[in-house]
Amino acid sequence: MKRVLIRADASAEIGSGHVMRCLTLADALRSNHYDVHFYCSKLPGNLIESIEAQGYKVFKGGGLVAGDQTSGFWDDECIVNPLMVDYEWLIADHYQLDVRFESKMRKKCRFVAVIDDLCNRVHAADIVVDQGIDADLSSYRALVSPACRLLLGPKFALLRREFSEFACQAPKHLAKKILVNFGGADPHGSTLQVLQALSGRAQFEPVVVAGWANPDWDKIHQICIAENWRAYRSVSNMAELMSGMDLAIGAVGGSTWERCAVGLPAICIAVAENQLGLARSLESHGVIELLGEAAQVTERKILDALEGLAPDLLRREKMVQRGRALVDGQGVRRVLDEMRRIEINGATDARMG
Repeated sequence: MKRVLIRADASAEIGSGHVMRCLTLADALRSNHYDVHFYCSKLPGNLIESIEAQGYKVFKGGGLVAGDQTSGFWDDECIVNPLMVDYEWLIADHYQLDVRFESKMRKKCRFVAVIDDLCNRVHAADIVVDQGIDADLSSYRALVSPACRLLLGPKFALLRREFSEFACQAPKHLAKKILVNFGGADPHGSTLQVLQALSGRAQFEPVVVAGWANPDWDKIHQICIAENWRAYRSVSNMAELMSGMDLAIGAVGGSTWERCAVGLPAICIAVAENQLGLARSLESHGVIELLGEAAQVTERKILDALEGLAPDLLRREKMVQRGRALVDGQGVRRVLDEMRRIEINGATDARMG
């Protein structure tokens, strides 16, 4: 059985998105008879127990220094030294790791795949996946070898199979059921802010999905009980839940592509600086309504946006159409197909420099 090693982290600061999309790919790999292992840093708010609960072996290490691009230089030794077996693939989804890490990991890994969103560092990869709407071929070409396969754009979005199996009903004249979801961590308290904005507004029925790392859960739960709103702390049936909603308000990230796939229009808040570029592109394409960065968003702005979009059937219909044109839910299959092609064709010279 071929082995795959996935290097990804989650924390209260960086959120859960990297690990969650890697888990999606891991599940598909396991279904195709790969033995998948993870290597994760023991950061506050990590998802190591959750990964292990899903049956994956996890190597555990110290955390990289947040914001220090050079700290990835030593991370390869932390990983290579404990490994007792060789791997067919390394899959790296980490903004602080680059060509130095990937090159040294080839001691143990035949092929390297990188999942990225930033296009800001050199890679020694056989595959780079960037699901961003404006992922640019020419910009990446300067950062990888000529042999590297670039899988760019939302058609490579890593979504679980359920997001191609569920779909929202045709938009209603008035959007009433509002999904509120800001990912696993929600460091700016956007979930709580949205609920406070909607408190006492009978025209809306919020349904909240908060991550396990959300620090405001107790307050969120209390508000939802008082208002008779539904609240969940993480769910395993997100596609099904989305399919019953009229509108969403949430972060810009992996959930963006999930909403596009099921046909759920959304108002978005950028909860991290690196989400702004994607958010602005999505808004310019008419896929979302962007309220801006979390620090600049007010309760009044949230309420105005919801009261403006909820009765605007034509605009919501266009958002659904444009989102579905971008994402069909087949991204994982496309990535696996490319990995198999590379295995069949043999090693490429993915080194840089």
